[in-house]
Amino acid sequence: MNGHIAIIDCAISEPSIKCVNRMGRIFGQSMTYHSPSWFGIESLRVDKPKAWIIFGSYSNVEDKYPWQLNLQSFMQEQILKGVPTLGICFGHQLMADAFGAKVVKNSKDKCLSGPREVKVLRSHMGLKKNEAITMMTQHRFHLKNLPKDFIHIGESKNCKYDIIAHRSLPYISYQGHPEASRHFIESNMEKPASKQDIEMMNQGGDYVISRFFESMSQI
Repeated sequence: MNGHIAIIDCAISEPSIKCVNRMGRIFGQSMTYHSPSWFGIESLRVDKPKAWIIFGSYSNVEDKYPWQLNLQSFMQEQILKGVPTLGICFGHQLMADAFGAKVVKNSKDKCLSGPREVKVLRSHMGLKKNEAITMMTQHRFHLKNLPKDFIHIGESKNCKYDIIAHRSLPYISYQGHPEASRHFIESNMEKPASKQDIEMMNQGGDYVISRFFESMSQI
């Protein structure tokens, strides 16, 4: 499949450029960068990307900012057209909300940042049932239920809907941060991360993104 990967950065303070640069270096994909929170929905009007990746944000789905609603509507249309899409953290929540899930605030004991092991419940889009993946996590909200026509792919002890996917369309999303660069990890950890933890989180994140890219080639 020819074309580029369109990265949607939902940052409202510090852009996630280091995450984008790391992905470009690791995967060698042609990527374009878009920031609807800063430049509006017109920043997404690009020539038919082969896939979309929706990043996280320090804003929340409950904020209902105009750029969020515009992004949600635009990306729901793209997903329904069958364009492969990967949702990450806020992107995971935003699109689940678009398809009918309820997004709720975490209890204080679950507002954790750092490595989290996620168990894959069923094989889908390159992931294999019963494998365990460790990723960086940092979020204040989570999904309370699964949207209609979606399937439950992965869970952890702190988050039931850690990975979800559309039943028939090439959409998958993660509550964790597989895109996380070293800078992102170090900036969002409650305690300093060890070199081993950083490597483990990067390996897990690289693994799930590579599975997404590989699944695209089969569409």
